Amino acid sequence: MRFWWVNHKKTFRHEVDNGYIWCPKRKRNGALNHFYETLRDVQQGDLIFSFASTKVQAVGVARQPCYSCPKPDEFGKVGDLWNALGWRVDVDFMRFPRPLRVKDVIGEIRPLLTERYSPLKPTGDGNQNAYLAEIPRGLAAKVLSLADPLLLGLMQSAPVLREDAPQVPTFEPPVLVEWEEQIERKIEATISLPETTRRALIDARRGQGRFKEAVHRYEWPDPVSGTIQN
Repeated sequence: MRFWWVNHKKTFRHEVDNGYIWCPKRKRNGALNHFYETLRDVQQGDLIFSFASTKVQAVGVARQPCYSCPKPDEFGKVGDLWNALGWRVDVDFMRFPRPLRVKDVIGEIRPLLTERYSPLKPTGDGNQNAYLAEIPRGLAAKVLSLADPLLLGLMQSAPVLREDAPQVPTFEPPVLVEWEEQIERKIEATISLPETTRRALIDARRGQGRFKEAVHRYEWPDPVSGTIQN
């Protein structure tokens, strides 16, 4: 498992809400861009953090390796200056209930940044030249623990695909199921919210992404013993 950080700008909602990351294959002048080429290194099961508007907004799991794909139509005029053909990775994103403002915790994050190809500046601002950057395992663990310690379970194991699984599956790590259920319990317990509002919030969370399409297609190794858990 590898760990990635995507600096989203104007296409944040298009990509996170529709479950993918996309970039052109080259710069406007035809030159290669390291932070575009990184998409080609993403593999199924890798973790991807989404950073937008000074905050880590979501974490996702790559559904499959990168593939060549036309620019998404939903970009509209936002992507007018980009080439029509690019790289795409499909991702099951889950938004954080409380996005993590990096500048508030930069003292804990700064020592974990790489000197080269970092997605962040030492100030906590995003590196404007970086779209997708690989980050160290330690930084990924720190971000998850600051966002919600329960999510650290995402790093403990990787999915094992069953032989009869579809070619391009989706999956739901057990820790995300528990995390979602915990959030639902908190919403249910917030008596200050009207019942209709609580129901709407829970239904909205259950509708995020495609996590629940094929959970039964995966077996997950126990993080301690390594044996398959049915």
